[in-house]
Amino acid sequence: RKEENLETNCNKLGIEYIAPEPNETKNERDARHQQLQLSINNKRRCQNNAESPDKRRRVRDSNTAAQRHRRANLSPEQQESERRNITAFRQRQRANLSPEQQENARRINTGSRQQQRANRTSEQQENERRINTASRQQQRANRSSEQQG
Repeated sequence: RKEENLETNCNKLGIEYIAPEPNETKNERDARHQQLQLSINNKRRCQNNAESPDKRRRVRDSNTAAQRHRRANLSPEQQESERRNITAFRQRQRANLSPEQQENARRINTGSRQQQRANRTSEQQENERRINTASRQQQRANRSSEQQG
């Protein structure tokens, strides 16, 4: 099946397919597959870079929708695991930024949140206020019960 996919992709993209040799070892096959996959990825990358911004946006949007769909079908344990992995990845990414990059990212995030808040309807804003108030009350209640216990 993998062999068929590689051959199909090579043909679609105009890449010369490297046929398997008789008595090919597993390592040789893996190396051949890796070489073909690299060629396929490079060709796709070149094609994607040559595409119009509109096409790139549509591809990005469809990829985002596919990721959301995949995440929606995960079990609660898998969702939690994925959430932890993504959080850890983002923390590592932020830790590797220079102080200037961190400050720039903070400024961009702040502006984005302000824009999002400005675009909310008054009903959404009121609902958010109620949720935040309830959350703070719950946190206070939890803290006071911990201190008493």
